[in-house]
Amino acid sequence: MKKLISITIFLFTITFFSQDHKFGLMINFENTTLKTPNGEFYVNSNGTGTIGTDDTGREFNLGIGGYGSFYIHDGLDVGVEVFYDNTSSEIENVEFSAINIVSYVDVHPFDFELYGMIGIGAGLILNEPELVYGDFKNIDFLAKIGLAYEFNAIGRLEIGGYPSITDVIDERLSRSKYYLGIKIPLNTFF
Repeated sequence: MKKLISITIFLFTITFFSQDHKFGLMINFENTTLKTPNGEFYVNSNGTGTIGTDDTGREFNLGIGGYGSFYIHDGLDVGVEVFYDNTSSEIENVEFSAINIVSYVDVHPFDFELYGMIGIGAGLILNEPELVYGDFKNIDFLAKIGLAYEFNAIGRLEIGGYPSITDVIDERLSRSKYYLGIKIPLNTFF
């Protein structure tokens, strides 16, 4: 976690001193769920195994925070998001509040303003629910996968997901969400 926080601080520092940078506010409209193992085991084509999971029903939540990104090379930007959100579901009577730190790469291979995003991050779980039935973890890891369309200097619309990499409750529950996000670059208005 210390390494991830150091990388985040480094990316924010570079963002503010870079000539071509953006920073601002972000809002995610999230469709969240908690995933539970279903007992099925799948063998992947490379010989590794995966344990199957089931959704526990989806609920809508809101994520709010800030972001920063900077230009590296033609068609390549690097960014970081820091946001607060809740993850809950219809069936499980458990809700996790978290501050998430996600570093990501924007790839812009087209002539129009469509971006592909991929990243990885960590969530610092702020609450431990009463109904914990397993080894609770304060930090879980998640990925970011998505597409974005940039509206010149006005803002950006994103659609994607934050799939879980690790469990919040060991071998019992993991956080997962799809999102529709809006990013407003404040540096273009000042």
